[in-house]
Amino acid sequence: MDYNTSYPLKPICIYDLWKKVNAVSRGAILMAHVPKIRGNLFEDAIMNFLRDLDFHPPIAGRASPISGISSVRHEHDIVLRPPRVVGNDFLLVECKWRKEGRTIGKDDVMIFNQKAVDISLGGSVRGAQIRNLYRLFISSVPFDHNAFRFCLTYGILVIQPLCSRILYPSDISNYPPLQAVLHKTEIERSRLLQTVGASEIEDLEQDVERLMKLTFRPVAHPPNSQQFNGSILEKKYLDIVLRANIYIKEW
Repeated sequence: MDYNTSYPLKPICIYDLWKKVNAVSRGAILMAHVPKIRGNLFEDAIMNFLRDLDFHPPIAGRASPISGISSVRHEHDIVLRPPRVVGNDFLLVECKWRKEGRTIGKDDVMIFNQKAVDISLGGSVRGAQIRNLYRLFISSVPFDHNAFRFCLTYGILVIQPLCSRILYPSDISNYPPLQAVLHKTEIERSRLLQTVGASEIEDLEQDVERLMKLTFRPVAHPPNSQQFNGSILEKKYLDIVLRANIYIKEW
């Protein structure tokens, strides 16, 4: 089965996860602990959210490294099978909690991506053969432009909270997931049709779906043409968010 615009995660699933990440990132439970403990609690909260969204139990967690084709044992956060998975398709999840005011940089996502490549080429997780390995990076702080563009180019899905531009100026890519944009547009369709033409809504949805297909892919589908240029993809992403904001005004 080829990857498509909503496989292996439905837009509503990503929308719900994004809303929960927004709520927990600066929650009182996390802030009551030292930073290292906050990181573990953030990861635990993400795992609980995934259980609530009917994900399969994790294959492995942070206490059990996975070896790749290099035979190097990689520490990681969560490996599991999404609810809609077909065959042995897995999701590698990276959870990063950082102090408010900091960002996720290119080194963070490049290291995560290389782990995923090594694990995917290794061919198995705990004895289960890998058909496709998808990547999800969940952060408590925004991504800088270089990190976000890298994720778009290599097909890593990003979930980050919306943060104040007072703390984070224009050198960040603080956008909602495309899947959240699509889901919100779908559930507000009836209201939107009263003020916006149906063709405009359909054009927006088609543009979102095309960009989703380009920017959330398994490891086995690396960028292979200029259409995966990170700067171009980010411009298209921002255009979609600005257009959607005219109608929805949630971000």
